[in-house]
Amino acid sequence: MWIHALNPHQVSRVVRVYEAFPSLEFDSPAQHVLRLTLRAAGKLNAVNSTMHRELAEVWKTIGADDDTRAVIVRGADGAFSAGGDLDLVLDIAGDYETRLRVFHEARDLVYNVVNCPKLIVSAITGPAVGAGLAVPVNDATRRIIGALMSDGRFRRAYLGIAGGTRPLPPRLARELGRQAGVEVVEVVSGSPAAEAGLRAEDLIVAVGGELVEKVDDVQRLMVGDRIGKKVALDVLRGGSRIALSLVPVELDL
Repeated sequence: MWIHALNPHQVSRVVRVYEAFPSLEFDSPAQHVLRLTLRAAGKLNAVNSTMHRELAEVWKTIGADDDTRAVIVRGADGAFSAGGDLDLVLDIAGDYETRLRVFHEARDLVYNVVNCPKLIVSAITGPAVGAGLAVPVNDATRRIIGALMSDGRFRRAYLGIAGGTRPLPPRLARELGRQAGVEVVEVVSGSPAAEAGLRAEDLIVAVGGELVEKVDDVQRLMVGDRIGKKVALDVLRGGSRIALSLVPVELDL
């Protein structure tokens, strides 16, 4: 296990916490940020049997690591990972017990990543097979990582709605060049959404001038910069488009 960190105390801490995962590399490029690197020289970082098992298990340890608030996952030497290496693939094909174990590990990998309470970012470059570990690096994620590095925390804006994707009426879909919007299923009492007059069954098509199709689109826009600032909403209600505005508050994490 290769370790680099900001200071000797941090090196000692990372070694102690992650000593059970010797096939994975860890470093801490900034306070509260853990970086996990996949490295298999000459194999485009294809994972062997040990790495596969450790990748499935490490997320529980990361989730319990109070000093880590965000995780960057990357591959070494210009590649992310070419998936399982040839030896692992042959073992899966030729041995039932190995096949069963690896399938269980793959299941655990997905569940453990989904249930990990930390922000996870996959810095994907080059070959990437089975790389659905986390969100891609985008502008919103870069802002979050930057806030963690500079302030040790990140702030999220809160609207106070629960919702889901709903198809747009054909005319509006043609007008916007989109097929769906975010239907409001529930409005939290006393929230910014409630104060702005949003109602259940409203269909949000734009937030702050940016079109939205699913809840993830709305969440992506709820960055700290929007806290306390008026945000325009483009809403479809009863077949008519209306304009609303609200002021997000800080989400209590």
